[in-house]
Amino acid sequence: MDALISTAGLGYFAAVTAVLVAALIAKAGAPRSPKEEPERRGAVMATIAFAAALTPSILMFYGYAITREAPSEVRIALMALPVVAGFLGSFLGALIGLVTREARIMFRMASIVAGFAALIVALGVTLPRIDRAWALEQTAKFVNAAEAFAESVTQLPRPVS
Repeated sequence: MDALISTAGLGYFAAVTAVLVAALIAKAGAPRSPKEEPERRGAVMATIAFAAALTPSILMFYGYAITREAPSEVRIALMALPVVAGFLGSFLGALIGLVTREARIMFRMASIVAGFAALIVALGVTLPRIDRAWALEQTAKFVNAAEAFAESVTQLPRPVS
């Protein structure tokens, strides 16, 4: 555990905890029947919800980025922890949602706020610690690979009909 804390820092674990809480709140407020389905949100709220759903991915990337020279066990643990926290939060939230039927509306209203708060915490933890030169190098590799793939796809022979 000390190796994980020394590698990622306490802020990472605060962000993972925020993911767990956001997933718990979202699942506790999930509708259990078609009658409970809320009104559809607008484009702004849908964009915020989508951005909040990216939080575990941001933390997984952070776990990958900061463990370049760490043992593979540490890398796997730091990359898997946000996903495990999301699943655990969803499971606990589903149990809470079954017990607290009257509070589902409150949980539903708080779910986007909690998800967005988790995103803000994750960005606040990850952005200052990622080596920008390394991130730019990885992005350039990804772009080159995507361009090579696109070029190879365009050079495939077309079927004659």
